[in-house]
Amino acid sequence: MPTMQESLRAFSDRLLAVSANLEQQKNAVGRAENEVFEILEQAAAAFAPTADEQSPAGESNALRETVNRVFSDFTDGIRRWKQEMAERSEVRNRLEDMGAGLIVVVFGRTNAGKSTLGNFLRGRQLREAAFDNAWKRGDFPLGPISVIERGKDAEATSDATWFAEGSVETTREAQMFCLPGLLWLDTPGFGSVNDGTLGALARKYVKRADLVVYLDDSDNPGLENITARLVEVMSEGRCTLVAINHSDRKRLVGEDSGDFVFDEKGMPQTFLAPKSPEDRAAQEDYLTGLLRRRLKGQSVDAVSISMKLACMAVENNDEEQFRGSNVQALLSRILGLIPDNEAVTRLKYQEAVRNCMALVDMVRGGADASGQGCTLAGLERQLAALEERIRATEAAFDVENETRAIVAPILLCVREQLHALLQAAKDGPESAGEEALPPGASGLFAGLTGALAALKAADGKHGDERRVDLAPLMEEAGRVALRGVEDRARQLLSDLWVQPAAEIRRNFPTAEAAVIRKKTEKHVYEVTETESYERDPSGFFEHIGSFFGKRYYGRRQVTRQKELIIDLGFNVEEVFAEQCRRIEAACTDFVRQEMELIRRECLARGMEAARERRAVLSEAGKRLEALRRKLERELPPSGREEQAC
Repeated sequence: MPTMQESLRAFSDRLLAVSANLEQQKNAVGRAENEVFEILEQAAAAFAPTADEQSPAGESNALRETVNRVFSDFTDGIRRWKQEMAERSEVRNRLEDMGAGLIVVVFGRTNAGKSTLGNFLRGRQLREAAFDNAWKRGDFPLGPISVIERGKDAEATSDATWFAEGSVETTREAQMFCLPGLLWLDTPGFGSVNDGTLGALARKYVKRADLVVYLDDSDNPGLENITARLVEVMSEGRCTLVAINHSDRKRLVGEDSGDFVFDEKGMPQTFLAPKSPEDRAAQEDYLTGLLRRRLKGQSVDAVSISMKLACMAVENNDEEQFRGSNVQALLSRILGLIPDNEAVTRLKYQEAVRNCMALVDMVRGGADASGQGCTLAGLERQLAALEERIRATEAAFDVENETRAIVAPILLCVREQLHALLQAAKDGPESAGEEALPPGASGLFAGLTGALAALKAADGKHGDERRVDLAPLMEEAGRVALRGVEDRARQLLSDLWVQPAAEIRRNFPTAEAAVIRKKTEKHVYEVTETESYERDPSGFFEHIGSFFGKRYYGRRQVTRQKELIIDLGFNVEEVFAEQCRRIEAACTDFVRQEMELIRRECLARGMEAARERRAVLSEAGKRLEALRRKLERELPPSGREEQAC
């Protein structure tokens, strides 16, 4: 097979093989990174506050606020971790936008032929070549050139099919094209008018390259300011190949024989020919020697090429021109500096694996990340602090003791109010002004005194009882009980639990009307009395006398039962005593119910919510740790990692 075809076939076959392996490895790492965020998204969904844990406006609740804050930190963290992961791989991601491949960065002097070299490998001439090749077969599709970054003075032109070529400075942007297995980045030249801005871009992308190709100009190689830039790049340990372009010269047709050929205008005809092997070797030795003196102990290699001859060779299908271009040596050196495709893909895969492992470490945090609130460990510590606070509060929370402590002052207040009402009712409205009554008792006082007055006036003629509405007293007791529950809960729980009064007050009984009646006492006793009664006649003479209408009487003693009804006044004291018992029972049940509700809804549920959320974070951490161990097994033992160069 001719040299030109063989050289190009070896180069394209290697790229296609690298492409297949890189794509496989890239997908594997992509799946691992996706799994990290899938674990986090699932944990966030399980962690999300429930409807009753959302904090309504105006309410302060430590449990709700902690859950909402930690959830917000968690979701913000996921977004930040994604951003940091993207920034961590910013250059790699940009360079791999169009596919997986070896990253080759070309930099060097202005007008050194970087764009011509890129267009050649992209297939500008090869796609129209007379011989079969991978570019012509379509193995390397022709996609648009991507502008990675623009310089300040660069025109915002649309993406082109080819790099612009010319004798003036043409590359004002960092541009890239992609072939299967190869990402080729063309940078602005050093020493250009854009060097202050775009030269920095070149160095930026050089740091991410698998191979750096430096182009110098054969007309004047090794300029001091350019060489200094090259030393900076090579000292960073990048794989660097120095190519000295324009290693050609114009020769006169017939120069060797002295039989010159002239054109129609009488000018001697010329053709492009390679520089002599001696001239090329001298330039290569000069440049490599210069670099070796500055990079002691570091391997430096250089090759002289002529991209013009290479382009002409393909267009003309001229083997001699191609050999004279020495591009086959450039392609061979590139393949020689790149290890076998498996080693390259493994190294690139390992770098991506380490990035993914670093992401897992960053997300999980740990004991050394106490200052980082937004890691799984940091978020879990916030919940642990809340859980410990709930546990300490629960230890001091005794429902029965708290119930007795709240109810006792309520009953004392109720008794005082009833006593004042009763005394005022007995003495009459004129003896106690309304200002002497308990707060809110004026209506109850009016009902009570009215009932007593009605009973006195009736004197048993229109019934001996009246009904008095005691609902205000029960309602007042309920309000006092509610305030007691709220005040005590606030003291015990601080901001662990806050619930509006409208929600806390429920099922407090209402009071039925009290029946005020006269109170009497019936006594039954026996009385023996002598009474006269008509008797039958006795004897002859009494019968004769009765015949003439005479009546006869006798006396006897009779024992009879009699009843005595004693008026004891009204049953107000008994009614109020019963009311006290009812209020005590109602308040006790109400307060116990509410305190138990608070303990259950705040402390028990709060503890459960904190534990469940901690379990979510812990489970996510365990899954990430398992993923990290899996990734770690993909790396070689420490100290035995392969090097690409």
